Amino acid sequence: MKHLSLRRFCLRIAALLFLFTVQDKTLYAQRVNTKYAWTTQMFLDEQKKQSEQLSNRPRRAPRHPGLWLDDSVRMSKLHRLIASPDTVGGVAYISCFIYLKEMSDLAAVRSLGVEIEETFDELNFVTARVPVLQLEPLAGIDNVTRIKVAQLMQPTTDVARQKTNVDDLLTLSADATVAGVTDKYDGTGVVLGIIDTGIDFQHIAFKDKNGKSRIKRAYVYDGSSAREYTTVTASSPTTDNEAKDHGTHTATTAGGSSVIANGSTVTVTDNHADATYGGMAPGSDLYLAGCAELLDTYLMDALKKMVNYADTEGKPLVVSNSWGSEWGPHDGTGEWADFVSQYFGDSHPNHIILFSAGNEAVALPLYMIGMFKHRIFCKEERSQQLFPSRHDSPFQILSQHRCRLPLSG
Repeated sequence: MKHLSLRRFCLRIAALLFLFTVQDKTLYAQRVNTKYAWTTQMFLDEQKKQSEQLSNRPRRAPRHPGLWLDDSVRMSKLHRLIASPDTVGGVAYISCFIYLKEMSDLAAVRSLGVEIEETFDELNFVTARVPVLQLEPLAGIDNVTRIKVAQLMQPTTDVARQKTNVDDLLTLSADATVAGVTDKYDGTGVVLGIIDTGIDFQHIAFKDKNGKSRIKRAYVYDGSSAREYTTVTASSPTTDNEAKDHGTHTATTAGGSSVIANGSTVTVTDNHADATYGGMAPGSDLYLAGCAELLDTYLMDALKKMVNYADTEGKPLVVSNSWGSEWGPHDGTGEWADFVSQYFGDSHPNHIILFSAGNEAVALPLYMIGMFKHRIFCKEERSQQLFPSRHDSPFQILSQHRCRLPLSG
């Protein structure tokens, strides 16, 4: 009887230890999962499906779990939303934003093999390349509050404006004089930043009439590594992506030199009135950033370098961005809203940033029908749910609580 009682006692202790272990693992998983942004959740879901080899169908854009879309706008028909991992030295890395409680405490983060790309002390986050297998351990670090896998932006501004009257300002025309303009405006003394994909850094429109490059700084992300060039020579850099040219188009439109085209001969001129083609600010100092993929982590890294350069030179900065995404928050929250507010707000009147409106109006008319005041009523749950975080996407709430909202009309 004593042996039987002892055995029962041991079994009960073992059962309790098992329950405590399961509970600890559950609490740990819950704590870790709350640190994953919607892009990170999508990435991990995609990785899980690939590892389980559930399907041999052609690769599709990752679907957010539980997100219902009308058949006309299913994810399989849309572009990819998030970054893909890069393999370097046999290790798969993914580009991320990492939010921290204390910016000075990065030792635990780096101990996991995380490569810090850029720090944003005022905004309490860094951009970094994270080993894919270290995402969960990274989320388990107490100093880490949030992990957001880079979002993949899409090129926009496919059609340049045909009529702008910019020549009146470049040449100080009679019409400009009548309007009260007293000086020519060609961008002289201003740093013009362009961030895009597919930039030909050796294009003639980025040179002056003596053949010298007007590019004062260049930032190149080739898909696996990033580098800032403090000097642009006649041979380096060349391009970030040979298969694309969207960045050359947008950069020459914004700040290309005035050129005269005579058959196959093209020459740069300072006489803007005689130019066959030319950009809006042909006299500006160019800082061009070419990103083989428009991952928002690298886009923001480039933008901060532009800010630092312009401030060091003591010149005003104008940055034009012809890319974006219909995904993520568009309500003044998120990494980009915080960054723009910090570096392009009222405290920096000499910094101006521009974003294109996008190309989705005709091809992909996404919108929500109805009026929402920060609450969503879920019939299935018969309750109201508040957005849990200023950085969370409403689609995350919809998937968690199984609510359905029309995304096309």
